[in-house]
Amino acid sequence: MIPTYEHAARRLAALPSAERDWVLARLSSDDALRLRELMEPRPAPVEAEPPPPPPPAPVELELTPERMLEQAAAADVAKLLLEQPDWFVALVLGKRRWPWDRELLAGLEPARAEELSVLVWRAGEGAKPRACEAAIGLLAARLREIAAPAPEPASAFDELLARLA
Repeated sequence: MIPTYEHAARRLAALPSAERDWVLARLSSDDALRLRELMEPRPAPVEAEPPPPPPPAPVELELTPERMLEQAAAADVAKLLLEQPDWFVALVLGKRRWPWDRELLAGLEPARAEELSVLVWRAGEGAKPRACEAAIGLLAARLREIAAPAPEPASAFDELLARLA
């Protein structure tokens, strides 16, 4: 539009409605119509919708020792626990039910499984929570060692040292 009309519309919009109507009544119908159109509130310009926020990053739950044991394969846990004394196994099994505990107990000799079931019951009843957590932490650390590939030696000397160790 012509800047004069825009300027006049801004000035008229600032007037009280009675005075504005008086001025508009004195103008030609074309001029009054143009000014009224300019004074009407304009719809907000349609902007492009902002893009949706990116989906939140998948929350990776912290891999606690207990969660690590939940996700461990029964064969790996059995391999590690069968080397341990019964009191240690009882601390781990006495903490809670594990997805692999029945498979572990089924792989034991019947006499050892029976002894272990008594120890597990006692551990569940009277073992200190810290002792159970420590046993679970040690077992999880051993599982990490199994899962982590051994670093490759940097030189022949390092390879020799690794073999000697």
